[in-house]
Amino acid sequence: MSSYSAWFLFYISSFIGLYCLSIRLLSFRKVEAVRQISRNHMVAGDEVTVNLAITQHSYVPLGWITVKEEWVHQGTQKPYIHRKLYVPWLNKVFRYSYKITGLPRGQYHAHQIEITTGDLFGFLRKSKFLNVPMNFTVQPKPANHRFLFGDGLSRYDGDKAVRQMLLNTPQVSHVRNYLEGDAMNRIHWKMSSRLNDLMTKEMDTCFENHVIVLLNAAKGGMPTKAGLAPDAGFEQCVQAAAGLLQYGRQLPCRMELVCNSSGSQVVRLANRFETGPCNEFLTHVMNKGNAAFTPVVREEIQGLPSGSTLICVTSSLDDSLVKVFVERRRRNNPIHIMFIMGKAMPSEQELNIKQTLKLSGCNLHYIPAPENLREQVLAEVVDVSA
Repeated sequence: MSSYSAWFLFYISSFIGLYCLSIRLLSFRKVEAVRQISRNHMVAGDEVTVNLAITQHSYVPLGWITVKEEWVHQGTQKPYIHRKLYVPWLNKVFRYSYKITGLPRGQYHAHQIEITTGDLFGFLRKSKFLNVPMNFTVQPKPANHRFLFGDGLSRYDGDKAVRQMLLNTPQVSHVRNYLEGDAMNRIHWKMSSRLNDLMTKEMDTCFENHVIVLLNAAKGGMPTKAGLAPDAGFEQCVQAAAGLLQYGRQLPCRMELVCNSSGSQVVRLANRFETGPCNEFLTHVMNKGNAAFTPVVREEIQGLPSGSTLICVTSSLDDSLVKVFVERRRRNNPIHIMFIMGKAMPSEQELNIKQTLKLSGCNLHYIPAPENLREQVLAEVVDVSA
């Protein structure tokens, strides 16, 4: 009886050994992969569909195949991994699709595809690595008027508010006596009532529609409490800057983008239709800058041409920054501060800061965190194949 058991174990072991050897030598004699994506350029929050076709030639039936694919965000080096299990047997080609949803802005790249098979008993595995490089770009989603000025404004009033911020209106240079033919909208009614005579405003004509957007990319910023995602404040700053640049492209104004991501990086637009460099910059910029934001603001205000508008987009507002705005503000240079908050309402201290800036001639706009950004939205890999 024992001899039969020994022979039985010998035959079973030989069969498993030959089976494993055939998998090792005769599987994956030729493997090819073709990858396609739904589009190459998206905005933050979109989804991309990846279609993959695997062709493999093996001389033995395969019980299972796993395919592993990895996309990496170049800025954070965060991987997005998808795995697929397939039972091919004698099939040579199999196709499947998956989606990556809720994409953050940035550049994504994929290189190797790992294809693995093995025996049905778990003794042996064999892997092939296919080099199939591919990239796609996710640009920041431009902020609309509801993001910049709240939900209380209609689209017309919101667009009007943005235009008033970006387009300079001529300032009053002096007041003179009324002359016949002067337009009624140029009469200075308060001065006229005080002097009991009609007075006309003379406007300064040296103004040009030149807007500088300052983006604070220094580390820190808005505190991540109340369920806010890490770096949510900076992401909203990027979104606001992209929205201002998009509005500026539609208006007769020359725009510049200044950021302190590493030192002081400047992207300048030659004309109002050239948005490629700024969009490219905002796609890759990270809040890892070691350069302090206050010196950059001071330098820009000192060299600000007459009549230019300065818009500061930041998620942190300390006393030193407020002091720069109060001391350096010029009468003929409109200054706007767009402060991204991590809460729904400003505190009493922030309201006092707003009053101080208002008295100095600066406009402070509070932008609360939208409800859909209060919780962290993570990118997710979803299998959509049948």
